[in-house]
Amino acid sequence: MSDKKMILYLLDTDPLPSPFDINVAYDAGYDIVVPMGGINEWNIVRIIEDAMFSRGEKGAKNTKIFLNGSNHAQLKRILDIARESMIPGFELTTCIDPRGGYTTGATLVAQVEAYLHLIEKKSLKDCKVIIFAGTGMVGQTVSVLCAKGGAETTLLSRSQERAERAANELNMTYRVDIKPEAMGDEIHRVELCEDKNLVFTCGAPGVQLISATTLQKIPENKIYADANAVPPLGIEGIEPMWKGVEYENSYIFGALSTGQVKLKVEKTVLQEMMDASGFEIFSFLEYYDFAKEIIERKKNKKKSKE
Repeated sequence: MSDKKMILYLLDTDPLPSPFDINVAYDAGYDIVVPMGGINEWNIVRIIEDAMFSRGEKGAKNTKIFLNGSNHAQLKRILDIARESMIPGFELTTCIDPRGGYTTGATLVAQVEAYLHLIEKKSLKDCKVIIFAGTGMVGQTVSVLCAKGGAETTLLSRSQERAERAANELNMTYRVDIKPEAMGDEIHRVELCEDKNLVFTCGAPGVQLISATTLQKIPENKIYADANAVPPLGIEGIEPMWKGVEYENSYIFGALSTGQVKLKVEKTVLQEMMDASGFEIFSFLEYYDFAKEIIERKKNKKKSKE
């Protein structure tokens, strides 16, 4: 057992790291959490080198990195630079969760997957999925996980060009088959949703993607999952706390219905990092597995009480 304290460096590309992540890290059991804002491609090398070499090889095993920020593309570049800056024996285990997008998206898919029985589906392989605002961090996470799960997956953006750019990058990176589409007008949105089983709305806070009128025109017996908890919500007329609530002959998951599981996923990630060694990266694929395990445990616990 090392006598070195467990230190987490919370490195954020934004000026101010989130108190949310600081609190979760301490609750996960870290001795020291060091939040640092303004991280970029030029200062990350110095930070990684100083974090590695100041504690020796044993200390490096108890030194962890959490990468966060609003700029997804920049974060991925920083992750690559951080990896290249580490040397054998001094590698620092790292997780990445851009503004919570990875943990949120992973939890959203895992939760919806647990309720597929509502629409008489057994797994994602049985489903056709559409993701509104699929080019953001949550939307991309949802798209990849659904496609990897075997669902026929369509990613939407206001721009066909932007949808194609995002889908092509995800398809090449994760070896999936995501179809790009422009959202278009209300008639087009209804047509796109007609044969889908799962509808995710992953827009930015305060952006409505499906109006109440549009929702009434879309055929019934679907599961909708909204990632926006800031009014106006992504789907008009719903409540953010709804969890599998029947509405307009379909089932709705509001943005806040995933909150407790998402929190447990982040805490689990940070705890798993403590036991990991070397340059192991925790990202949304692992977060998805953690979310499914947490949901399954909750379900079994509920059954045992009954």
